[in-house]
Amino acid sequence: MKKLDGISPLRGDALGLSKWTGSVKQEIAQKWLEAVLDGYPPETALFLKTNTDPFKNPAGSILKKSIESLAGQVLGDMDHDTMYRALDDILAIRAVQDCSPSEAVRFIPALKGIVREFAGAEAAAPVEARIDGLLLLAFDIYMERREKIFGLRVRELCSGMSRAAGGKE
Repeated sequence: MKKLDGISPLRGDALGLSKWTGSVKQEIAQKWLEAVLDGYPPETALFLKTNTDPFKNPAGSILKKSIESLAGQVLGDMDHDTMYRALDDILAIRAVQDCSPSEAVRFIPALKGIVREFAGAEAAAPVEARIDGLLLLAFDIYMERREKIFGLRVRELCSGMSRAAGGKE
């Protein structure tokens, strides 16, 4: 697991975030989730938004849970393991959707505008530095996920060619 380099290790109260209530954090998380889902085609976004059954809509369930977790951490005490897991869950979905790295991590900078709405530009600055660090980590995680997928594809191709040639796997 990589360390979250570039992200302020200061506790949320040291950055003046302790004044943000749970309801404000929840509202920010909800707006962020809407921004994430709006990045999908309209039919997909509608399905992800409206189908709340985690068995019928596992991607939507994972996105909601992970975005809520990330928002709480960025606006709070920054538990690195929690943030890494939440990012990894989201980017595992993005990696199999075969989108570009910039498309995969585009949802993270969207949080900056939302935080500015609630806090103003000056008060949002320390949080924006955290978001920048989160973006860099997300890029690394996405690339690791894509490398795993390409490795699986190569093994699958080699396995198929071996069988076609009459050899053992």
